[in-house]
Amino acid sequence: MDIIETEKVTKIYRTIYGSVTAIEDVSLEIEKGITGVLGPNGSGKTTLIKLVAGIIRATSGIVKVFGSNPWKFEVKRKISYLPEKPVFPKGVTVRELTKYVAKTRGTTMEELVNSLSYFEIYDLDRKVGALSAGMTQKIGLAYTLSTSQELIILDEPTANLDPIWRKKVLCMIKEQGKNSTILFSTHILHDVEKIANNIVLMHNSKLLLHSNIKDIKLKYGGLKYEIHFKNGEVIITSTLDKYVYENVDYIITHSFELEDVFEVVLNERAV
Repeated sequence: MDIIETEKVTKIYRTIYGSVTAIEDVSLEIEKGITGVLGPNGSGKTTLIKLVAGIIRATSGIVKVFGSNPWKFEVKRKISYLPEKPVFPKGVTVRELTKYVAKTRGTTMEELVNSLSYFEIYDLDRKVGALSAGMTQKIGLAYTLSTSQELIILDEPTANLDPIWRKKVLCMIKEQGKNSTILFSTHILHDVEKIANNIVLMHNSKLLLHSNIKDIKLKYGGLKYEIHFKNGEVIITSTLDKYVYENVDYIITHSFELEDVFEVVLNERAV
């Protein structure tokens, strides 16, 4: 069974300046595993994430999670969600906040404290309002990734993190993906390549591509060799078997990059 389904989903925001279409006519089916939602800023990633999490409602179309409406209580109980910019009450301590989260989630204080310790958050008596953006992000990640929920939704989970912690969080997401289905958004394409099984590629409110990483590599990428011959001829190939090396001046290796796929897909849609 598909974990997430959307059928011709459109979301239009009404503002004092007029209507803004955040996503338009998006249909996709997401199975178990880790799926990365990719795209530049303003492409519709966060809106799609919020629709699936049951935070906002679609203007038109159908959204299903576990075969049902994501607004239903029994569905929400299966979801753990981290927003793009986690916001917590500034006047409480980390300890007080953690007690509240443990109570509302039905988990133990010890479990959450252990998760906070992994993220090197030890001072539980510090006010939340005194924490940096990076520390606040770590707290949100500690609460979200310590869960056993069937679906974990993460909106820009590596935002405000330094390179070392970005790598650690990606490893943690990959490990958690063995037990839970994970949907996460990012504009950092390399993050997706490292941990995702599937990608959803968004651009200008529309779905450009939804596919398995392996299939994308077969269709668009793979390892290519740029062979420069001594006579000045240049060819690009996926194999070196056919060529006489004494006639070769030098070879440049081109590895698969999701950035290249993004350009190719955009060009295909433009035709």
